[in-house]
Amino acid sequence: MQATSELRRTDRRATDPQHLLYVAAKIMRQRVSSSVSVAFKHVGHDTKITKENIQSEDYINSCIESNLAFLRCIPNSAWYSADRKKDLFATMRQFGAPTAFMTLSANETGWTDLLKLLYKLKNNGVEINDESLKDMLYVHKAQLVNEDGVTCAIYFNKLVNSLLRILESKKRTSIW
Repeated sequence: MQATSELRRTDRRATDPQHLLYVAAKIMRQRVSSSVSVAFKHVGHDTKITKENIQSEDYINSCIESNLAFLRCIPNSAWYSADRKKDLFATMRQFGAPTAFMTLSANETGWTDLLKLLYKLKNNGVEINDESLKDMLYVHKAQLVNEDGVTCAIYFNKLVNSLLRILESKKRTSIW
């Protein structure tokens, strides 16, 4: 919640890539540490864990090898994928097999409205006209996008939500 609050403030310092990576690593460390403590609680009832055991690298490695539950919070780990797979199967049992599949990807450097917004945010409210934006080099457009990933993610999220709202609408006309 704190990271989300920092990212959405008008102060744009929290949106630079280095700070984003720092916050992501911090959140990952917090999730792993809380999951490790839960994993150690389930080592066994008769097991006596001492301070020397915790400080021993061999003991920690053996616990990790025997109980990998703490990996559930790390994206792209086997445990994380297994949990997502279970969620997917539960969704399919509840709603049935999907009848359509759609893959979306962002084209930030091609969206003029987004580029205008990024330019305005970077240059303290100074707006850019369509002609100047059209003449802007791709490198400068990519730099605008790379410097403010938060705004790009929020913009893409809003576009996807709008698309889903249209697709889920009962009033939509048939496109076929």
